[in-house]
Amino acid sequence: MDMEDATEKIKEDQANDEISFKPELWMNLDNESAPISVISYYQIHNVEEMKRRSTIIPLCSMFNLMQSCEKRLTGGGLEDVDGLLGCGVVLFQLTDLEIMTRELRPEEFEEACNLLYYTINWFRELITSFSTLKESDIHQKLILRLKNVLLLEAVLAKFLKHVPLFVPFEFQPQPSLMSSKGTSSRAHVLDAVSSQGVQIHRSSSGPLDSQVDVFKAPFKKENNNRFHTVHFDGLDDLRHQMRTLEVHTLSILRPLELVEEEEDKEEVKLEYEDINYLLRELDQKIEFKLTSSGKRKSLEEKIASNDTFLMQKTEVSQFMKEHYIQAILLARSSECRKH
Repeated sequence: MDMEDATEKIKEDQANDEISFKPELWMNLDNESAPISVISYYQIHNVEEMKRRSTIIPLCSMFNLMQSCEKRLTGGGLEDVDGLLGCGVVLFQLTDLEIMTRELRPEEFEEACNLLYYTINWFRELITSFSTLKESDIHQKLILRLKNVLLLEAVLAKFLKHVPLFVPFEFQPQPSLMSSKGTSSRAHVLDAVSSQGVQIHRSSSGPLDSQVDVFKAPFKKENNNRFHTVHFDGLDDLRHQMRTLEVHTLSILRPLELVEEEEDKEEVKLEYEDINYLLRELDQKIEFKLTSSGKRKSLEEKIASNDTFLMQKTEVSQFMKEHYIQAILLARSSECRKH
C-alpha cells in the first residue's frame, strides 16, 4: 500500500468515531522515506475472506522467491529490494487492553490476532533474508526487527487469552469447502479433513451440527460457516508454524563494525532477550537433530517447523560444527562486547 495513501486513509479512519478498531502505522524504520507499508490493516479488516487469504497467506513465500532470485542475479546482493526491510506496517491502535476488551467486537479481536501473527511472520522472513548481508545499516535494522518480533509476540500472547481458539488463515479449510446447504456440505468437510490425517472424534448420537462444533471459528459471523481443523495451545504452538529463522540468522550476533562516518550514530544493541530468542530457535533445531530416530517422529509432530525436512538431510557432526559452536562463540562475543 502506498505510504502517502495509507497515511491519509489512517488519518481519516482515526477521526471516524463510528470505527472502534482503528488503524495505526507501526514500526516504520525509514520514516518519511518509506515508500509503502506491507502488512496492512486494510488487507484484513472488513475484507471478504477469500480476498484477504489470497493477499496475506502467500506474501512471505513470494518475497522469499523474489529475494532468492535477486541474490542469484546479483551475487548475493539485495539492493533492489532492501527498502522493504525498513517499511512500516499498518496495524491497529493499541490502547489499554481492558478498554479494548470492552470496546472491540469478537471478530475484531480475531482480526487483531491475524494482523499480529502475519506481521511477525513477515519480520521473521525479512530477518532470514537480509541476515546474509554484512552492511552495518542492514545489521542495525535487523536488530530492530528482531526486537519488533519480540514486542509483537508479547502483544499477541495477551490477545490470545481473549481468542483462545485463534487459528491463522492457512490452517483453516478453504472457504470453497463451506456452504450453507446443510448436512451434506458439513459431512463433506469432515471427510475432507479426515483424509488429511486429522483425528475427528464423532459421537455415536446427536446431530451432525454438534459433531462439527469443534471446527467452527470462535466468533462466527451470521451466514458465514467456517470450520477449524487444528487447535493451538498458545503462542508457543503458533511459533512452531511461523516462518523459519534459518541458522544463518545467527550472524546478527556478530559484533558490528561501524565504518568511520557511522561512528557518531547511536548503535542499537542486542539485549539478553534478543540473543535468547535466536538461541532458542537454534536449540529447537538441535533438539530435533540429536533426537534418536525412534523419538523423532513424535517430536516432529510436536514442533512441526518449516525446516525439519532440511535438517534431516544434514549430518549431526556437520550441523554441530557449522552452527552450534558458531552460535556459542557469537553469543559470547556479543555479551562480552556489551560489558
